[in-house]
Amino acid sequence: MSVPARERLPALDGLRGVAALVVLLSHVVEASVAPLSATLALGGDPGGLAHWFMRTPLAVVWAGPELVIVFFVLSGFVLTRALRAQPTALRAFLSARAVRLYLPAWLSLIPAAALLLLVPRAAGAGGAGVSFWLDGYAHPVGLSQVARDMALVLPDHVGAGEGTLNGVLWSLRWEVLFSLALPFLLRVEGLLRRLAVPLLAAVLLTVDAAHGHAALMFGPPFLVGVVLALHEPEVRAWRARLAGRGAPVAVGLVLCLLSADLWLPEAVRGEGPGGALVVAGAGLAVLCPLVYASVARRLERRPVQWLGSRSFSLYLVHHPIVLAFAFGLHAPPFAVLAALAIPSSLLAAELFHRAAERPCHRLARAAARDVGSRTTRAAPPRAAPVKA
Repeated sequence: MSVPARERLPALDGLRGVAALVVLLSHVVEASVAPLSATLALGGDPGGLAHWFMRTPLAVVWAGPELVIVFFVLSGFVLTRALRAQPTALRAFLSARAVRLYLPAWLSLIPAAALLLLVPRAAGAGGAGVSFWLDGYAHPVGLSQVARDMALVLPDHVGAGEGTLNGVLWSLRWEVLFSLALPFLLRVEGLLRRLAVPLLAAVLLTVDAAHGHAALMFGPPFLVGVVLALHEPEVRAWRARLAGRGAPVAVGLVLCLLSADLWLPEAVRGEGPGGALVVAGAGLAVLCPLVYASVARRLERRPVQWLGSRSFSLYLVHHPIVLAFAFGLHAPPFAVLAALAIPSSLLAAELFHRAAERPCHRLARAAARDVGSRTTRAAPPRAAPVKA
């Protein structure tokens, strides 16, 4: 079964939108539900109603870091698919990726800085001492950390006495590094295809053994997306073979796996078997809309598609907004913070998408065309074949 080279998969856009919304909700929860924030920091069981949203698969509704792993698998899949469908010069690809990642990230620091000036987050400000998650941001922001925020690829100093303007930029480090690696990975595309099963097993074993090592936790999920993209025709063939059978079971398994590092006994977020199962769940989350038409249709509904089209903007702008409301209102209860931060973040995402992200996308395409054309002009002419 062949797949049209440039066929767009709107269901995956919808999946990205759902993931961005869960990340937003996770930060609202961690800023306003003290028992859950304390349990994440100290371990144990929060008890009461919080137990059901921490130590059961219901935790998936606010499993933000786990849904970031879905972003990584999606990036591996979508970028591999795009680069194979339209091979381009290495410089053109990297130029476009740099513009798409760096410019929106830099522009997101402007509203983040404005909110920080309006609502201080320094130690002793409103919210500090109420939520362990908020305590992690109750530090002054220094110029060195702003430089790290802008560089993206450098580890930050958050938790070491220095704050950050935008706490979500950590994930873009791995997006940048994967973008640099992908063209070289595709040079051994045939090998990756043949070794798909052992490669996926190695990914899970690596994450299982990561024990908090960032490169081992966050690099391998991209490879899951690469493998899925290289086998897309076979994956899509399963849709006709399964004819919708097992979709509810598959979706239920995705929800359980994605939150496994929160509810499994002795599991620690991002470490051990819980982390490996989260990566497996992220891969299955990308598989489901490819295999099951019923799942794809739900992700293609208009509100979900809107979320998907604004997902990167929502991801970039929401974190400073949540912090501003949480510190400004002295860690309000969940209902109050959600009622203020979620609509404000969605509105800000729409404005940021129009004013920043969409122009950056146009600029990225222009940069790719410009670099590609200059590379083509600079290429030496091929020598004519010599006749025997």
